[in-house]
Amino acid sequence: MEKDNARWLVVGEDPKVKGVVVLAVGGNSIVKPTQKGEISEQIKNIDAICQDAILPILKQEYKVVLVFGKAPLIRNMLVQQEIASEYVPQMPFDVVAAGVDGQLAYLFSQALYNLLIEEGFVNRFKFTVTMIQMISEKEGFLNPLSFRPVAPLLGEDRVRELKKKGWLFMRSEDGLGYHRLLPSIIPRYIVQCDIVEELLLKYSLVMILGSGVTFLTKEDGRICRIEALVDKDIASACLASSIGADVLLILTNVEKVAINYGRGDQVDLDCVDVKDLKSYINRGFFPSKSMEPKVRAAVMFVESGGKEAIITTPSCALLALEGRAGTRVVKGK
Repeated sequence: MEKDNARWLVVGEDPKVKGVVVLAVGGNSIVKPTQKGEISEQIKNIDAICQDAILPILKQEYKVVLVFGKAPLIRNMLVQQEIASEYVPQMPFDVVAAGVDGQLAYLFSQALYNLLIEEGFVNRFKFTVTMIQMISEKEGFLNPLSFRPVAPLLGEDRVRELKKKGWLFMRSEDGLGYHRLLPSIIPRYIVQCDIVEELLLKYSLVMILGSGVTFLTKEDGRICRIEALVDKDIASACLASSIGADVLLILTNVEKVAINYGRGDQVDLDCVDVKDLKSYINRGFFPSKSMEPKVRAAVMFVESGGKEAIITTPSCALLALEGRAGTRVVKGK
C-alpha cells in the first residue's frame, strides 16, 4: 500500500487531526534500571507515562498507536520460571513473552481509562487492544540480525541438561555462569496492520498488545511458534511504516541521543539526517544494547518514507513533537 493511501485510511478527511504518531515506550521506562519491578513501581511508572506523554499528545489532536517494550519484565519472569522449574513446568520463551504482553496491556488499559475519565475525555477517546503478529520467513529466522543472551544466569550442570533441548548458551561477561542465546530477528511485515488502520478511523488511541509475538511461516502458508526476540523499536518502525504514520516517537530514559554518551566529549544531537546517523552507527558511537536499536529503528522508518522519527523521554514527548526537545531524525536537513 502506498504511504499516502495508508495515511488517508487512518486519518480520513478530519481536518482537526494533526497526524498519526506511533509511540514506542521502552521497557526501562516501565521498570527503571534501579528498580526491582514491584507492581507498585510498574503502576507508578505507567501512570506517569500516560499523564506526561500520551494525554498531552492526544489533547493536541494527534492519533496515537501505543507500543510498549517488556524486556525487564520478561527477565524477571524467566528467573521465576527457572526457580520454580522443580515444581511446575517451564513455559517456552514466546509463551512467557505473550503473558507479559497481557500483564502490561492490563496495567496500561486501567491507567488510561482512569486518566481519560478524570480529564473528561472518556467519550471522545476510545482505545482497544489488538495483537501484532511478526511474521519472519524461514530464511529470516535462520539468518537473524544477531543472537542475544537472555536471563537467568545458569550453572554448568543446568546448562548441560538444557542443551539436550537444543538450546544455545554463552558464558556471561563476568564468567560466573551462562545465559541462553536466542535469535533477534527483523520482522518482515505485520499481519494485523489492517486492524490497526480500521481502529484508528474510529478511535484516537489504539494500544498494541506489547511489541508483538513472532511466528515462523511454513511453505504452505501456515504459521508455527518460534522462540525469538523482536526489538520493540524495530517492530514499531515496521508498524509505523505500514500504516503510513507521520512520526515514530521512541521514548527512553534520556532526552536526546548523544555521541560519546557519558564522556567528557559528549555531544547531544538535536536534529540529524539519516546519512549522518548511519555513519555514527557504523562508527560504533551507540551502545548496542540500548541506543543502537533505537537509532536503527529511526533510520528504518525515515528511509521507508516517514516524515521524522524522534527519540526523547516521556516527559518531553509533546515538546519533542513541537520541535522543542529530543532528537529528530529526518531524511535530509
